[in-house]
Amino acid sequence: MAVPSFYFGGIDLIGIALILCTYIALYIPLALSLNFELGFTGIPNFGKALFVGAGASFAGAFSGYLSTLYLGIGIGKFITNNQSVAGQVNGVLAHDVGFSIVLLLLSLGVAAVVGLAFGLVISGVAIRLKEVYLAMIFFAFAQFFQLFAQNYAPLAGGTLGIQVADPFAWAGDYRFVAAVVVLVIFAALSFVLFQKLTSSPLGRTLRAVRDNEFAAEAYGRNISILRMKVVAIASIVSAMTGALYIFYSADVIGGSFDNTLWTFWPWVMVIVGGAANNWGTVVGSAVFWTLLEALDIGKFSFSGIIPFQVIWLEYILNGVLLVVILRVKPGGLIREKVTHPLEEETRKIAKRFLDAKGPKGADSQSKEEAPVGTETDPAP
Repeated sequence: MAVPSFYFGGIDLIGIALILCTYIALYIPLALSLNFELGFTGIPNFGKALFVGAGASFAGAFSGYLSTLYLGIGIGKFITNNQSVAGQVNGVLAHDVGFSIVLLLLSLGVAAVVGLAFGLVISGVAIRLKEVYLAMIFFAFAQFFQLFAQNYAPLAGGTLGIQVADPFAWAGDYRFVAAVVVLVIFAALSFVLFQKLTSSPLGRTLRAVRDNEFAAEAYGRNISILRMKVVAIASIVSAMTGALYIFYSADVIGGSFDNTLWTFWPWVMVIVGGAANNWGTVVGSAVFWTLLEALDIGKFSFSGIIPFQVIWLEYILNGVLLVVILRVKPGGLIREKVTHPLEEETRKIAKRFLDAKGPKGADSQSKEEAPVGTETDPAP
């Protein structure tokens, strides 16, 4: 028995709803992790694709190797003879719910460890850099890993990719629904995690680092350690998102995790929804994917009308949506929530202090405080 359909105007509404729910649930953890880095801490991570791709590639390879060892099927040949071995493994998993659940949990654990390792290594090397250079380092690492995964076949099959051991094979015709349910649960848990973190004293500390890292450092905060912790947590969630995606799609191609889908789109979601607001990120993800799905359904209606191929409409939509939001609501659909009554006033005072310490303010202050008889006094 397959998933039921309900057609209206030639469109399967149930199918569209499931697809929409899938991608919203998939991107919410990724966008929340970016919001944790960018919105709350001011870390411009332009390499989210690195952590998603690493988690996906290593989790896919691990699930295959573990399955062959446990089941005694094609040991050591999961990559080289993937189609045959993966087919036999999935045939057994279709009747073994217990091992399928264990396989999923262990693979997510491996993805989390890989994300943590990548996050600590990259942040340990580059976290002291200023925003522009840090963004470039993240982007460069993402591009490097994409090329590595695309050309190193033992990891995840290279350009051809591999079929993964399917932990949802036991669900039969409802495999798709089971995968969506797991994605929704993970999205909900991710929201609770980041909501707890950002509502705690840690969240206020991160805002202080974002707004004025020198003032935060003066109060004894170790800026580098705080940023490394933020990148590590966000990297774990991103890598687990990548692992869930390949188990949902049942295959993995390491070089397919490009920056457009897995870095720039989450940036649009965070900016549209509102940075430093977890609810805003959720809303931004939902708005983004709803508009994108609506466009995907009706874009071929514009064929022959617009002077370019309709496949480029989604990229134009991203740009237009971003410009409109920045113009009409610069803070996003849901602005950052002030968590303490004095926080907004503190920011205003800090801004006035920084403005006063500018070149003009510094000159005037030096003249006022300089003792009589120095070069600042006019000659008698």
